[in-house]
Amino acid sequence: MAFRIKPGAKPSFRLEMIKLRKAVEKVFTRHGMTTWLTSGTDGEHSVGSFHSSGYAEDYDGDRAVSDSEWQEIEDEARKELDDSRYQLIAHAGHLHGEYDPPEFKRYK
Repeated sequence: MAFRIKPGAKPSFRLEMIKLRKAVEKVFTRHGMTTWLTSGTDGEHSVGSFHSSGYAEDYDGDRAVSDSEWQEIEDEARKELDDSRYQLIAHAGHLHGEYDPPEFKRYK
């Protein structure tokens, strides 16, 4: 499959996000979907979001996905990453991924 960027979405340029993108793309490909980055540093996000700092991105596929499949995708991506510095949450029809290592906690 492929990795694409939604028009208007601004991907992060943080090196830490490359590992996340590769893992997400592998999982989406296994599920027969093209990976779409739908939001990076663009858009409005909740207070405390890592999007504005470039440490969070949202991903979607190119077909409808059930809630149970989103949960499978989240679980598989977490296993693919195998790195506790990354957080993944499937919600609101997309997969949210962020780089959130323990040393970031002191800034919250």
